[in-house]
Amino acid sequence: MTVQFDPDTINAKLQATWGAGEYHRVATLVLKPNEDLVERMDLPAGTTIVDVAAGSGNSALAAARRGIDVLATDFVADLLDVARMRAAAEKLPIRTEAADAQALPFGDGRFDAVICCFSAMFAFDQEATAAEMSRVTAPGGKIGILAWTPDGFIGELFEIIGQFIPPAPGAKSPARWGTAAGLAELFPGHAIEATRKDYVFRMTDAEAWLDLFVQYYGPTNRASAAVGDRADALRADIKALLERMNTAEDHLRLPSAYLEAVLKKP
Repeated sequence: MTVQFDPDTINAKLQATWGAGEYHRVATLVLKPNEDLVERMDLPAGTTIVDVAAGSGNSALAAARRGIDVLATDFVADLLDVARMRAAAEKLPIRTEAADAQALPFGDGRFDAVICCFSAMFAFDQEATAAEMSRVTAPGGKIGILAWTPDGFIGELFEIIGQFIPPAPGAKSPARWGTAAGLAELFPGHAIEATRKDYVFRMTDAEAWLDLFVQYYGPTNRASAAVGDRADALRADIKALLERMNTAEDHLRLPSAYLEAVLKKP
């Protein structure tokens, strides 16, 4: 028997996941990749750009610092509240609007460019998400994407979580976005320039990483709560991964591979 999933139910679960904890406490650890991607996109001041699944605004703020006219969107309202507070603190003129990456409420070719960092890769309908990002981009415009790779630390972390909480039938790996081949499937006809890079998480030890991510990072927060009496086993498996991938002896130095890509719409 085929199990049917209601898109609204899946979206509600995703919203609950990314609204759990305090995602911005984790997102602010990963600022440099956003700055690097915006710089690589080389957009003139005054360019219009939409940050899709912007979260607490890392990419939107990076764009605004360069004089880009940026609209930050996300389907978690609390995250956009944080983005606005951060923009106000820096006196940056970003705008925000609630929007689902799978069905953006904007006209065709509305923006000169689109950016999406470590976020829309987790949407359930990957094809619809990619199609929407391309649709709202003007012909010849750029799409900047950051995504964790399948074989990097975050990719392996989600493999472990999936062993405790299996994904919905039909769900595709978010790490598909972290390969050039995956992006070519999702964005047919687009020219793609992609570079594999490492972001290094640094903590005093594995326990400090676990404490932070279980408390504040939505996927690990919700997974820990959902598995009940298996929470200790989940934590132990993640700790083993942290220790295996650690490249330091006296602290936690954790390289996590990601793909930095700039696509050009035909």
